[in-house]
Amino acid sequence: MHVPSRYQHPLVAVKLGLTTAILTFCHSAVLELNPDAQQIAAKLDAERATGRTRGPLHGIPFLVKDNIASKDQMETTAGSWALLGSVVPRDSFVVHRLREAGAVLLGKAALSEWADMRSSLYSEGYSPRGGQSRSPYNLTVNPGGSSSGSAIAVAANLCAFALGTETDGSGERLLPEIELGIPSNTLLIPFRYVVINPAERNNLVGIKPTVGLTSRAGVIPESIHLDTIGTFGRTVRDAVLALDGIYGVDSRDNYTAGQVGRTPAEGYSQFLRKKSALRGAVFGLPWKSFWALADPLQRKQLLELISLIEGAGAKIINGTELPNYQRIVDFYNNIKTYLSELQNTGIRSLEDIVDYNNKNVGTEGGMPGVNPAFESGQDAFLESLETKGVMDETYWQALAFTQRSTREDGIDAALRHSGTKIDALLVPPDVGQTYQIAAQAGYPVITVPAGVNAESHMPYGLALMNTAWSEPTLIKYASAIEDLQLSSGTIYKRTLPQWYGYLERNIPLPPRFGKNMTTNFTLCAERFGRNEGGIATKYSYTGPVSGIFANSSPKPSLFTLEGCHNECGTGNDYYPWSRSSGTISTWVLPILGLLLQAPYESNAFRDTLYAIARWLGSPIASLSYMLWNIKVTAKCALMVDMATPYEDVPEDEYSQFAQMRDSFYILSVMNQYSMKSKMPTVEAEKLLRVALFSDSLQLEMVEDETRNLVERRRKLAKSLRELRRKGAVPAFTSLLWFLYSLAVSVQVAFDQAGDNATAHNLAIGLLLAWLPVFILCSIVDRNPIAPDIIRLKLNRLLDAVRRALLNPGLRDTYIRETGRAPEELTWTSELSNENHFHDFFEKFAGQGRIRWHYGVAHPILTGIEDGYVTEYGRGWLNDAEEVRTAFVKGPVSIRGLRRFDFREVWQIMASISIVGGSIGGAFVLSYYTPTVGLGCRTGGYLVYIVVAVSLFIFEMLCWLLISQGFLTAGDPITKFGISVQRRLSRTPSNLWIVTARHWMHKLISMWTGLSTWDKIEYLLIRPGEMFNLVWLCYIVLAQTFGFYQNCDCLAST
Repeated sequence: MHVPSRYQHPLVAVKLGLTTAILTFCHSAVLELNPDAQQIAAKLDAERATGRTRGPLHGIPFLVKDNIASKDQMETTAGSWALLGSVVPRDSFVVHRLREAGAVLLGKAALSEWADMRSSLYSEGYSPRGGQSRSPYNLTVNPGGSSSGSAIAVAANLCAFALGTETDGSGERLLPEIELGIPSNTLLIPFRYVVINPAERNNLVGIKPTVGLTSRAGVIPESIHLDTIGTFGRTVRDAVLALDGIYGVDSRDNYTAGQVGRTPAEGYSQFLRKKSALRGAVFGLPWKSFWALADPLQRKQLLELISLIEGAGAKIINGTELPNYQRIVDFYNNIKTYLSELQNTGIRSLEDIVDYNNKNVGTEGGMPGVNPAFESGQDAFLESLETKGVMDETYWQALAFTQRSTREDGIDAALRHSGTKIDALLVPPDVGQTYQIAAQAGYPVITVPAGVNAESHMPYGLALMNTAWSEPTLIKYASAIEDLQLSSGTIYKRTLPQWYGYLERNIPLPPRFGKNMTTNFTLCAERFGRNEGGIATKYSYTGPVSGIFANSSPKPSLFTLEGCHNECGTGNDYYPWSRSSGTISTWVLPILGLLLQAPYESNAFRDTLYAIARWLGSPIASLSYMLWNIKVTAKCALMVDMATPYEDVPEDEYSQFAQMRDSFYILSVMNQYSMKSKMPTVEAEKLLRVALFSDSLQLEMVEDETRNLVERRRKLAKSLRELRRKGAVPAFTSLLWFLYSLAVSVQVAFDQAGDNATAHNLAIGLLLAWLPVFILCSIVDRNPIAPDIIRLKLNRLLDAVRRALLNPGLRDTYIRETGRAPEELTWTSELSNENHFHDFFEKFAGQGRIRWHYGVAHPILTGIEDGYVTEYGRGWLNDAEEVRTAFVKGPVSIRGLRRFDFREVWQIMASISIVGGSIGGAFVLSYYTPTVGLGCRTGGYLVYIVVAVSLFIFEMLCWLLISQGFLTAGDPITKFGISVQRRLSRTPSNLWIVTARHWMHKLISMWTGLSTWDKIEYLLIRPGEMFNLVWLCYIVLAQTFGFYQNCDCLAST
């Protein structure tokens, strides 16, 4: 063993170890320290001073699991208070051998109580004596077990090596009735001793030797057929030197007699090799048996390590499958034999242990649901009690079947793949079946560190498996792989602990989650892959599949919904911050960046909130209005462009062209404002025509204002241009950010095909892919900096024109100058109605802010186009006087500023295509991404688009019906309010009644003062938009933080 400088002096080593032990009690790696350790170390110092050393383990501190007996001042209790104070008759064989080799027993390591034997739902690494063991790599998750403390201590550098025990390490399972023809429930036996699992979960080398290579004498047993003692080390060399110190024949364990003639005389360290030993080696990958069950990311990384091994000269053969496997155990009798030799205790049988746990239910959790570390109580003990230790014909048949199916018809068959001799099977030890089968066969396994999971921060390993007594071969290749890892610079090797989550205090830490425990699908998947507790057998889905599952090769392992609820939990497994922050930076921030470029109104928080609800809650309607306004603006620009020939571009700002350009620009701005709902539309159109195109009307004298209408229009147009909101560059920048995020998500989603998170993040981008179109449209349909100031300026112009037309002298002058007949201006008498025409424009309606907003421009533009421009074409401004006369008069029959026009259907269809295609793309992507089918994500998208379409259809339907005179009768709310008001008026007065009358009168007055449009908006449409906005926010937050990470949402339909 390579001895670090700090261990050169054994007494110093022990003192350092003790200091570290005190510090590591925070994560409970050690149950008890050996009070004799310093004295033993001093004695070994004296030996070293005389020049005598006992071997490579001389003075090296180590720990043993608390189910391995030591005849000293320390306890041996398997983590249970039940055996506290009991006295063992002697050192266990392995402890005795290590003492003889000069190693210093530092203390007893923590473990899962009774080595995970007692319960089917339990907290890995928890015992009543020691509390919760915690991995130094991540103190918040399953540290692996049952030899948790042994592995943690070595990983935390508390000692050089440690001992653990392994039987099977997976939970209970039923033997199939069809194989043996007997009732399967008679063979329901749990067994869970583990070395391999805690080794790989703590970035260690773990050696689980052949059953019979290491003596079980003095070890609290589970199965005489399967129990074995294994070693933990930070390197293969450390673990092998520890193995050299403990193997050998022991008269107290008959199974050790099987090693005679099969073990090397000089120990196993002689088989340590460099990476060159990999040249010519042949390794098998049992893909369907093990690899197909591994975590996809972990499998990908392990295969990269295997590619490195192949590059070193090894041959890799895929598909070296194991035909079948099952198992059995006989805990009831073995524990009785062990207890019979103890002194100073009344615990003599499994019945006594069960009774003790029931009497001390608070700490020992004898009953289900009392101690959260033992959710199922001691159900595994109770199941073992039912057997009463009867070793009848059924027992021996099951044992023979287990050994045959895992040996000759299992591992040995895989090693003889198609006549090719396989040197070792490479398997992912995070898949429980790997060490289960080896344990059931009694065959050796070695695991070496292979990397760290980026999400759970927990390590994982690569295991080598072979037949009985093949430790020399496994050590040879494990050490060669380790040398390759260290010399190649690969990241897939042992790294130092990071102590992730060291401030957390989640005790106990359940490895199985269940209905009332924390949900963690990563750990649940690991348990499913290991078939822990037989959950894969019990809850695997074997029915028909569709979509990506049907085309997958190999077929993925699928969990039933019932199994997910029972085994993984019913809560949410929220994303870690690393994933959430990725979604935030990839999608949430670009979306917010785009939204910040939306056309908001300054200093109007409430209006801004309503606008956001309008745009995001009813995107089809909002985009339709915006596209319509763009069309109107484009037609205004087209009219100006066609006013003169191509080559004629007047530059004089007082030219007829410049005047007409100002008029059409003002008209396009007016189109963004809503006029009073009860205004006479024909008279309103005529007023606008005079205000925009007349150059003959003189205005009333007003201080600081010119009487010339043309000059007023010129100044107004200039002011409007100055107040037009800028910011196209930031909008384009935000747009490019969004498009970049979309491109990155597409690349990541297709690069990591099958990775759910990346595909669903892309779906979020597609869900809001219509938003860039909206922002681009807002650059054209841009709102002014101060909409209210612009509205006042427009109203001031129209009021000045209205007053001039109502002034008899100015009107007569206008009639004379234009040559129009007086009867042509009889309509001007309507302009005296202040309620209708004063403050012509009411609200800023741009970008779909105001529902049912058609605008004032299109009817005027249509009349101009149909009545004049179509006839004259380009250069229609050739005769300016004739043009102005035609524009002011309008068509023969002016139909007024209509509220609905079917020509808007094209913009509506475009909006439906953009928004529907965007959300439909998100729906389709999530529908065909696991989980496949209609689920929480796809259902969320469906709800959003259904509400958006429903709001749009309802809005358009109301627009059509109201514009045709329907829905104008008294509404039921008004009738109900009047009815309540009448009842209150007949009720005897008191303070409450008077207050109620006052408020009811006020509410009815306010409600009846609203137009039909406003009533529908406040009562139905605006609440619907607010709901859809909140729903969209929920969809984004759910995908960002993992609200959908629960069994129901992950289930496929």
